[in-house]
Amino acid sequence: MPDFFQTGMGRKFYESDVPRIASALESIVVNLEKVANPMQEVAEVKKPEPIHATEEELESLRLMCEWWYKSASPQDSGGDQSVSDTGYALLERLKNRA
Repeated sequence: MPDFFQTGMGRKFYESDVPRIASALESIVVNLEKVANPMQEVAEVKKPEPIHATEEELESLRLMCEWWYKSASPQDSGGDQSVSDTGYALLERLKNRA
């Protein structure tokens, strides 16, 4: 019995089908690269650099946040507890940084 590549189907597979499959794979790669490159550029957006503040500026900000937290009651913010929660979170971050 002849090997597969020696049969008519085998010759057609290796001489016609395999090159078409390879060509189709190359086309897929080219099109995926066209889609992936812009997505990579978006993913590589730089994060803003941290702001460097003096101790005096940090203390001033801490005092403002403390005042805001104390003055923003749910009644003052239209019943929105998130206003005072945000002030509290900011105040905690500043306390931990100092």
